[in-house]
Amino acid sequence: MPTVFAEFCEGDLGRAGAASSSGVRVAPFLSKLYTIVEGALPDEGVGWTPDGRAFRIADPERFADHCLPRFFKHNKLGTFKQQLFTYGFTRLPNESCLDISTSWHHPCFQHGRPELLEQILRTSAPSKPTDKPHAAASSEADNADAATATDDDADAEEAIQAANLASAHGSLTNLTNSLGEMHHELRAARVYEMRALDVLVARVRKRTAKRTRDEAEGGSDEPPATDVPVPNGSSDGSSEDAPAEAAAPAEAAAPKQDAA
Repeated sequence: MPTVFAEFCEGDLGRAGAASSSGVRVAPFLSKLYTIVEGALPDEGVGWTPDGRAFRIADPERFADHCLPRFFKHNKLGTFKQQLFTYGFTRLPNESCLDISTSWHHPCFQHGRPELLEQILRTSAPSKPTDKPHAAASSEADNADAATATDDDADAEEAIQAANLASAHGSLTNLTNSLGEMHHELRAARVYEMRALDVLVARVRKRTAKRTRDEAEGGSDEPPATDVPVPNGSSDGSSEDAPAEAAAPAEAAAPKQDAA
């Protein structure tokens, strides 16, 4: 615990108890709240407003995560706000809709005035003068009831939180199982797809091979090309067709003699 915060706990809170001349016990929630605001560190995001008549929570999420668990049995900001309303605190409006901070005000919750805490009562209890013995006894009983109610609210909140955690765990387990089944189905579909693709490729290759074979067999059945006769006096000097060529003039001359 920082030195400044320790000095405050031994100083202001001690004076708060001493200043209660009527013997009224301040509700634990109010004492803890005053301790949080008065002794908060700069990085905790909570502190007094410039006029010291309200306190401001600059970062509600950080406040719930770091401050509430140190002083209360929960870290629920909604429960904390409900307790503020129970003790008559009012929320001040923000200057901008983009401002996430929250400011709370109570006439008896002021910077440097811890003795005023004994005058803060639960809104369900009627406000009576605290300078009379019976009023002091009534206020003490109300504050004791407030402390008990605060603890009961914290216990109920813890029970609700545990139930929500169990429900979330069950949902997560079901989701994990569903994802596993989906992964198995996708893997089976992938295997089936690969097998179908292999069969298709084999069929294409078979048809291609058959077409190539048919074209090769069809080309071998064509008749061979005939040789063209080479005339006399060709460059190759062949004389195989010479007798036939010589007989041709003799046959042509025979009809002429018959005619004569």
